[in-house]
Amino acid sequence: MSTINLKLRELQRQLAQVPESQAVGLTAIHQPEMRQRKNPLRGKVLKRSRVNGFINFRYQTTVRKQQKRETVPADFVAAPRKWGQRVWGCRLVLHVADELQLYLEVKIERVERLYFDAMTFEPIDEKLISPFLKKKRLNRQRLNKPVELRDYRLDHVAELRLAGEA
Repeated sequence: MSTINLKLRELQRQLAQVPESQAVGLTAIHQPEMRQRKNPLRGKVLKRSRVNGFINFRYQTTVRKQQKRETVPADFVAAPRKWGQRVWGCRLVLHVADELQLYLEVKIERVERLYFDAMTFEPIDEKLISPFLKKKRLNRQRLNKPVELRDYRLDHVAELRLAGEA
């Protein structure tokens, strides 16, 4: 078994044992979601996301609290997940496509993105690739400051800081 697999299994074990909501910082490197058709950059761009957020939070409860703060009726109901299944007792999400993958569900507080060429690692201006990036979804929450939820595939997480520890 490779060192990477051992570290990934240890990360899965540690994340599955986090009992309460907790601040997290992570760096993920992955291919950005891009349009498939007429896209000369597809498969040639990587994205580095540096994220500060929270894990082990209750999405519906968090949105309702924000609705109350913004004096909007606190009636938000989270839709069922369209893909994957949450692992019981933690915020890992299990997804089976071609192979089994685990994702970490994160409530986003701050994110810094950098796009770069997958071959040369040279930075790419976001303005050059923005026409090919997938559009954001509609805001069903009716909030001025929507609660952002993102899932990060564990094997794409290059760095993770949990409770201030790397």
